[in-house]
Order: sequence, then C-alpha cells, then structure tokens
Amino acid sequence: AKDTHGHEPHDPCENALLGLGRHPPHSLSVLRHRSPACRSAPLPSSGEMAKSKNHTAHNQSYKNHKNGIKKVKKHKYTSRKGMDPKFLRNQRYAKKHNRAGAADEVEATEE
Repeated sequence: AKDTHGHEPHDPCENALLGLGRHPPHSLSVLRHRSPACRSAPLPSSGEMAKSKNHTAHNQSYKNHKNGIKKVKKHKYTSRKGMDPKFLRNQRYAKKHNRAGAADEVEATEE
C-alpha cells in the first residue's frame, strides 16, 4: 500500500530511533524532540551496561594539602654522570691530596 506520492508507508518510530523525528534531516527540530508516536518506545540497546565515569578530580587537592605540599628534597651531592672526565679526574686528585694534607697538619699540631 503506497501513499499518494508512491512511497512505502513506514513506522514513525523508525525515524525517531534513527534521530530523524517526523522531519527531514536538515530540520533543526530533529535535535529537539522525538515524534509523539514514539515517546514511550524504548531505545535500542546493545545489551551492554551504561558506561561508567572516566575521570574526576574531586577531593584530590584536599588530600594533597592534608599533610602539606612539600618541596623536593635536595641531594647533598648531585650526579656527576655526563660531566667532563678531565674535570672529574682533577677533582679526584684534589680531594685525595686535600685529605692527605689535612692528616699531616693534624699530626703536626698533636706534637
């Protein structure tokens, strides 16, 4: 049974489920409502549960400030990785001889 324009009749709910409503796709009212004939019709489900919340920052700043936000602890000696090898060698010799000189001075003062 075709209508006066030669088109097959269709269920108004079909358009609503597709998001078309009663109006052509270019109409802005498509976004505002579903057709009255279908308001109680359930939307198709794929059998999956609703998606859960992905992210929230709730309570995080409270937790961060509870014990205070601390400064990063500085190390006593920074890493020498990647430093100039010639400089490092000289540092080793300087420390070694500095210690030896200090030991000689301590012995001299004890006498």
